[in-house]
Amino acid sequence: MKSVIAPVFKELSDEYGSRAQFIKVDVDDNAEAAQKYGVSAMPTFLFVKGGEVVDRLMGANAARLKELIEEWSF
Repeated sequence: MKSVIAPVFKELSDEYGSRAQFIKVDVDDNAEAAQKYGVSAMPTFLFVKGGEVVDRLMGANAARLKELIEEWSF
């Protein structure tokens, strides 16, 4: 996730970290996780609640990422 979205991810994790967990996974080092969650594009953001993927965002859309974090981090 070494792109323009990386600093945004860090800012959002600082802002919403008390309401949600932010985890980065390098799919090159963890192909099993990529396969398990169907990650086929970089970056892909998964929103997991109760152990289930409830939403996903593919691509570096900072505005949409923030919207989804606000939606799911209650």
